[in-house]
Amino acid sequence: MNEIELRATKKLAKLYEEMLTHLQEENRKMRRAYGEMVNAMGGAEGSGPDDDDMMKDLIQKMMLLKEIIGI
Repeated sequence: MNEIELRATKKLAKLYEEMLTHLQEENRKMRRAYGEMVNAMGGAEGSGPDDDDMMKDLIQKMMLLKEIIGI
């Protein structure tokens, strides 16, 4: 991999990591809103939409990418 490709790949990895962070924040907000909605309706709070597997997969892919390019 030449220097230009390496810099581009590192920048892409950084952007991917930022995207993952934003997704995690949105996931927390959605879970909180879901819990508030259930409580407002007088029901027992459930676990909410199950995005845990998707988030775990994204985190694993990010770690693999960072390992491959050495950052």
